[in-house]
Amino acid sequence: MFEIIDKIETQDCYYRAQVDDFEPIYQALEREEYLNVRDLALEQINNGCIDPRYIIYAKFGNWYESTSFDVSAEIILDLIKLHQFFLEKSDQGKIRIKAYNIIVEWLHTSMFTYAKFIRQNHDIYFDGDRKVLGDAFDNYISFVKENLPSINISQIYQLRDVCMTFQIPQEIEESNEDEDLDEENIEPSNNQKDYLEIYNSDSSYEWSRLLQNIEIYRKLVSEQSWLKAAVVYQVISSALKEFDPVKYFPGTFYPYLKDTANVYEHLMHQLSLSEHPLWSMLSQMFNSDPESFCKDDSLSDVRETLIKEVNNIGLTEQDAY
Repeated sequence: MFEIIDKIETQDCYYRAQVDDFEPIYQALEREEYLNVRDLALEQINNGCIDPRYIIYAKFGNWYESTSFDVSAEIILDLIKLHQFFLEKSDQGKIRIKAYNIIVEWLHTSMFTYAKFIRQNHDIYFDGDRKVLGDAFDNYISFVKENLPSINISQIYQLRDVCMTFQIPQEIEESNEDEDLDEENIEPSNNQKDYLEIYNSDSSYEWSRLLQNIEIYRKLVSEQSWLKAAVVYQVISSALKEFDPVKYFPGTFYPYLKDTANVYEHLMHQLSLSEHPLWSMLSQMFNSDPESFCKDDSLSDVRETLIKEVNNIGLTEQDAY
């Protein structure tokens, strides 16, 4: 793509196509013939028109064709270069940034829609390294945040999240082998483990951080680490008050809510101490470094102090009777 652009820029080129020129592309888009859309766009580009819409349509055709994490990662990184190129053209007055933002939003929406289709279609699977694509998305998100502030960044996060669930052949085989196993004995697939590792690598995004905290919380509950679980529970509950993802992501939140219902008494017993100054420190420790918080065994003195408080509360309640 960039070789074509560089070649055309040395010749007579222009950056805005006529409305009628897009008619064949619009017709192909309506028929969802995305590879044809790419070919039509490349034809116009080779004819000397570097309209951002042609470039974006061609890139979406590449995205549509890819069944490789590595290739998709290259496409995402290419988008950074394309954005840099067109931002320069905007500064030069050759394109309008508002119009460019519109076509970029179209690209993100189309990529997200197709990614959801792939996730639902069990006959499509990817090869390559999933983490490479996750890293590419991280770089892309950072770039868009800094350089294209008008773009809806949450949709890019959603796109990345869906792409991280694409299956690879090995996982499909493992899934088929595990179909008859008892649900309680099924271990997370490699797909899920890699997915969580990628989430853990990015604590700047509220949604991925929330999912990470839920995984930590469920682990603490399974270990019967009630004090730590209660601290994390309060962090999660505060986040949930700001939006309602439960109805949109029931597969994620049902296990969390089920675990909470099963251990509700333990949690409420610990939460009676949430006004204690030490509790605030524990919350800050968890928010600063969740992994270290869960593994830290040096909090025994704090735990003993809070246990005494719990016992004192219990005695006070008994005296009231």
